[in-house]
Amino acid sequence: MSEPLVVTVPGERMGLIRMGRATAMVLSNAVAAVLGDYVLVDETANHIQVPVVIHRISYTVFSGLTTDDALACGHAYLHELEAALRKENPHLEPESPVTIFQWTLAREAA
Repeated sequence: MSEPLVVTVPGERMGLIRMGRATAMVLSNAVAAVLGDYVLVDETANHIQVPVVIHRISYTVFSGLTTDDALACGHAYLHELEAALRKENPHLEPESPVTIFQWTLAREAA
């Protein structure tokens, strides 16, 4: 069995993940991804880690994100998800590629 892949997550997102409000994450800088075991690590506090199992990966463009994507990421509205992504990457254009990771918490997948 291989080691889980590590993904660094902004602190404000980690709160949503740890509370179980987020079951997905949109990244603008992921070009290739694989299904399987991951560990989400808080970028501001390395000791905060959440093991997950990525069960779906999809690709779209920034303007192709939906309200369902926002809800899965723990946001009530699409504009909140868009604002969070722009905060992380202010250079996002409508046609900028994004990757959507959907997961189950590892403790629930077992």
